[in-house]
Amino acid sequence: MRYLVTLLGLVWSLPLVATEARVVEEVRAILLSQALNVPNESQLQSLAQEDLGSSVKTIDPWAHLVPPGNVAESRAGIGAELYKIGQRTWLMPYMNGPLARAGIRDRVELYKVNSKEVAVLSLPDIARMLTGSTGDVLQIEICESACRSPSTLTLVLEDTPVPAVEAVELAGQRIIRVRSFRQQETKIFLATLVSATTDSSPLILDLRDCQGGDLFEAMDSAALFLPAGQELAVTYDRHGLKRRFYSPQTPPKFARPLTIWISEVTASAGEIFAGILQQQGRARLAGMRSRGKCVSQTKKRLSDGSLFYFTNLEIRLPGGVGCKDVGIEPDITLGVEELRSSRLILDRLQPSGVQ
Repeated sequence: MRYLVTLLGLVWSLPLVATEARVVEEVRAILLSQALNVPNESQLQSLAQEDLGSSVKTIDPWAHLVPPGNVAESRAGIGAELYKIGQRTWLMPYMNGPLARAGIRDRVELYKVNSKEVAVLSLPDIARMLTGSTGDVLQIEICESACRSPSTLTLVLEDTPVPAVEAVELAGQRIIRVRSFRQQETKIFLATLVSATTDSSPLILDLRDCQGGDLFEAMDSAALFLPAGQELAVTYDRHGLKRRFYSPQTPPKFARPLTIWISEVTASAGEIFAGILQQQGRARLAGMRSRGKCVSQTKKRLSDGSLFYFTNLEIRLPGGVGCKDVGIEPDITLGVEELRSSRLILDRLQPSGVQ
């Protein structure tokens, strides 16, 4: 799981207590009548009252239950996304936050917070150390790409909104980071940032940290780069009924060459956006195979106030190409260390370095 260290809330999954029997019955009824994969009676009866959040994944691996009060109160932070890959802890700055203003514009590895090593700590524990009240001061020890020795930064915590899309300049190259597809937001900001880039060089879109969002916002955003009438995607429901989507005539339309960075974290709406443009020959993808969550989810509020997210549609890319459970294969595969550093990716993708 990923964790956001920002004002807008520190989110993580709290341990689930035993669920009331009526809530288990509600989940069974929802899955039986609406889930993409229709469960049998044995699967429904296997749902455990003691651990509903885990047992429901035997029917729908992408389903999850958010209990009431599972979102912590808003707290000030350093303006970064916090996550782990293996045993290593990483920070990815938001360009409007304290970490970016301290000179960090790309992901960095986190070693210590206030002199305490984080390697053996859980993500929730690290997240608590990195948040607090506005004006609090903390020190972090970090290592930028291929650093010889760590550096120490002193940061003042503040409230930092999480941007859906943002631009960053690295090594003389403008990169547009797409973090999520928010309804009636991502397309507008993406079009604005692309319009503001006046040179004719290939446009770089960074979706390495994009874990999804609104499916239709992703399709509308992809349509910015396609002529009218091009196939975007096809959705399939539990009965096999399909609905096909095409790019509209609505301007603006952008014809610049595209390179999209993806990773094993790129999922859901992020995969659909990248996959559409790859299949339509509009973008080359660089990175690692994506997560394989090419499905759409909806949510239902249960009687105890919790939210139940479950899969109701499969999405296939233009030409009927499926990516559910298999992900999207990049055109250019990058190594693990390359993928963690924007500068290394830029070096690799120079004409002399592309393989």
